[in-house]
Amino acid sequence: MFLDISCVEAARQRIRHVYDVFDTVCVQFSGGKDSTAALYLAKEVHEERGLGPVKVIFRDEEMVSPLVEAYVN
Repeated sequence: MFLDISCVEAARQRIRHVYDVFDTVCVQFSGGKDSTAALYLAKEVHEERGLGPVKVIFRDEEMVSPLVEAYVN
């Protein structure tokens, strides 16, 4: 089934649903392109609801590239 909306808008709707269902929402962030996009969209929804800073979880497993670590920080 095809949607009448873009993938980005579908992602926003899903994130809004998550914020509707759960009291606390955290975004797992690795510094990669996918988690950067997820964090950006979550930040949009978070701000439209006036919720303050987004809770982000980053776990350094000591295998992270120095470039990614610098980007995350």
